Amino acid sequence: MACQVANYPAVLRYKTPKSYWQAMRLGLYQTVLNNTPIIQTKKSFITKKIAQLKRFVISDEYLQIEIWQILSNDDLKKYHKEFIKEAFYLYPKIFVEYFLNHREWLSDQYYLGLALSYANDNNILEDFESECGEFFKHFDTIDKQCLHANIYLNTNDKKITQLNHILSEYHLLSLSLNNDCFCVNYLSSNIDKAQEHSSKVSVIVTAYNAQNTIKTCIQSLLNQTYANLEIIIINDHSDDDTLSIIQALARQDGRIRWIDLSRNTGTFVAKSIGVMYATGEFLTCQDADDFAHPQKIAIQVEPLLKNEHLVATTSYWLRIDNNGNFYARQYYPFLRQNPASPLFRRQKVQNEIGLWHIARTGADSEFWARLKLCYGDDKILPIKQPLTFASHHKDSLMNSNKFGVHNRQSALTRLDYWENWQLWHIDCLTKKQPLKMPDIQEQTIQKIFEIPHSLVVDIDDIRYNLKYHKTDKAI
Repeated sequence: MACQVANYPAVLRYKTPKSYWQAMRLGLYQTVLNNTPIIQTKKSFITKKIAQLKRFVISDEYLQIEIWQILSNDDLKKYHKEFIKEAFYLYPKIFVEYFLNHREWLSDQYYLGLALSYANDNNILEDFESECGEFFKHFDTIDKQCLHANIYLNTNDKKITQLNHILSEYHLLSLSLNNDCFCVNYLSSNIDKAQEHSSKVSVIVTAYNAQNTIKTCIQSLLNQTYANLEIIIINDHSDDDTLSIIQALARQDGRIRWIDLSRNTGTFVAKSIGVMYATGEFLTCQDADDFAHPQKIAIQVEPLLKNEHLVATTSYWLRIDNNGNFYARQYYPFLRQNPASPLFRRQKVQNEIGLWHIARTGADSEFWARLKLCYGDDKILPIKQPLTFASHHKDSLMNSNKFGVHNRQSALTRLDYWENWQLWHIDCLTKKQPLKMPDIQEQTIQKIFEIPHSLVVDIDDIRYNLKYHKTDKAI
């Protein structure tokens, strides 16, 4: 879609109803608000309303009126699904109250899934008693099975059984729990024998104060059916026992390498330092609080081994909270693409389009968008299987007070960062310039595009880490 926007002459880029809509779909909400289409249409009207809601422009006292007016306007019916997809998770109470007053909307399985997920989280399921029976009459999607588990399954045994039923539908190996708690940190797996392959996969894991999760994360990688791995763990100046746990794991398995940073510079600086040590033909990443299904690497690398035309594969994840419930920030559906999942040809991608922007957060989305823009759908294979299980907890970067998605100022900061890199992509495409991210050393010298101040990593800290980081082995 960025290519389509870039193809417009600059004077019309955000002025036609179609380009205005495309800008909104790209997440250019401030750009939408800064421009007015030359022709006012229903599409341009709903585009602006979505941008206003995403940027929290509409005052709280008018929110319900504005949202309900749009939902009740039949002339906007063709845009309702996109409107709800974009805005529901920000204002769920307003949408659910509308659904309760207009129950015909609940005949749509997507809308009902949203409403039931919110209702379960907020203890108002009795308001949807009649709809629940109909919704769960057929378990025709993985998302229904997850929501059913959240609502009706109240023991860990039942929940792990449900999860394994989901995995069996994808012909994936079953998992078990090593503790009486259904959460990511207690998942475990057993494989009969790992397969030997000549092609090495480097896996980068960055960790900051991850003493409670890093062992499970790394064990899930060591227990892959694909054995030829190089696991590079970067300790981002933790002040807990993360480093000692990593070092103990490294002593037990020679596939592990560790790097210790003297200053905290964020996950994307840490990844950029870690990749300097990578020797694998392929590269992927994993978060320190995630669990990789034992077949994850094998399933993602196999298409690349069979088809040299492919550049990357991606996979999906399920997130589980500390209460043992499946979680999605957007409420429903639960099975979603894992932003850290791209597994790609390391040297090709690094040489042709570069890797990560060294911002505090959000750079995985920029990398993924650039990967798709540069190589196209025919060279990237999405694998829609739950190959990662991610922890949802309030201590994570995505949920922190400073960088979390539920803090309005933080959310706006993330939107500003997203918009700036999208505009950089469009500018490069318009000028027919290479869409390549410079390496970390170059980024300390030259700013690629403007980013919000709170996401800027101190350049002196980056240079210090580049020069003085510690590792178990030399490059």
